[in-house]
Amino acid sequence: MVEEDILLPTQLLPGGVEGARDRVNGLLDRLGLEARRGAYPRTLSGGEKQRVAIARALVNEAPLLLANEPTGSLDPERGREVTMLLHDIARDEGCAVRSLMSVGHTRPIPPWSLLTALTMWIAGVAPVLGQEPDPVERGRAIAEEADARSRGFGDYRVRMTMVLRDGRGREAQRELELWVLEVSAAEERSLVRFERPPDIRGTELLTYSYDDRDDEQWLYLPALRRAKRISATGRSSPFVGSEFAYEDLVRSSIEEYRYRFIAEEELDGVRSFVIDRYPTYEGTGYSKQRVWIDRAEYRVVRIDFWDLRGRELKTLVFRDYERYLDEFWEPGEAVMSSRVTGASTLLEWTGYQFRTDLTEGQLSRGALGRPNE
Repeated sequence: MVEEDILLPTQLLPGGVEGARDRVNGLLDRLGLEARRGAYPRTLSGGEKQRVAIARALVNEAPLLLANEPTGSLDPERGREVTMLLHDIARDEGCAVRSLMSVGHTRPIPPWSLLTALTMWIAGVAPVLGQEPDPVERGRAIAEEADARSRGFGDYRVRMTMVLRDGRGREAQRELELWVLEVSAAEERSLVRFERPPDIRGTELLTYSYDDRDDEQWLYLPALRRAKRISATGRSSPFVGSEFAYEDLVRSSIEEYRYRFIAEEELDGVRSFVIDRYPTYEGTGYSKQRVWIDRAEYRVVRIDFWDLRGRELKTLVFRDYERYLDEFWEPGEAVMSSRVTGASTLLEWTGYQFRTDLTEGQLSRGALGRPNE
């Protein structure tokens, strides 16, 4: 298991395994492996295995870490993640890090020999792993990792409650059901269906989210008995009077944004990455979004939105995450708050059911307006 693997080198120290447990706990948290403490190697991703190797190398608090092609077995995205971790460790742990070869075979590093690295360390010149990570590359790498961890669930169904509050504190409540289906690696579909109150019962929003082409959305209105396609120019419009826009209900595609790493900071006691992302898709109502992603599990915990004039528009906060299928984190609630009017929309999710054998036919235009089976 992960913890036992990291503790292995400590058997050679005077304090042994028991004396190193606090150190291991800190490394597991630092490297985002706390939830994988008891996992077996075969269940780990390539990036997770590499982080376990880093923890094992650091557990004895060595002042010098020599990394021989630390990302050679990883794809460029995972390689960037490990490179960033090594930079952070060199800064925070006071450990000199030297890569003897190259980072993922994609970015050459001056060929310091082992003797050169040791000589520089003894002389008090801590070798650095390449140059400082580019903030654009680092921002994208964080977004890619968060995206990768949220995929692979297959499908799920969940009950939702929507509470609309206007600027004066008046409330209106709606009950909904949400179905989500991963059709392929590049396509996801979702269906939102209103069940209460009676005047909007049967209203449905069908969304096709794509990684390789423009997304599509249709709003079914039972009074008209037809589905209206949401145009690109309508994506920034409010969804049924809420603080959410139609574009907020589409799964984000990595290629639809430009990214930039901003900082690491504590947010409500959670150590988080902060990145900016700039929408590039047609019809957006946003010029920029600032996203907080927790370091441990890469869950989105907050998003701030700016309008096309560069003014702060609204804030989305996710809370009460729970882990399902021992792998996938989903929120219990989210609140979108307007910075302009003071209005807000609360979404609560209850009763998640995963891998319920949803089909493409159930989440298709032809199924809109039909009783759910």
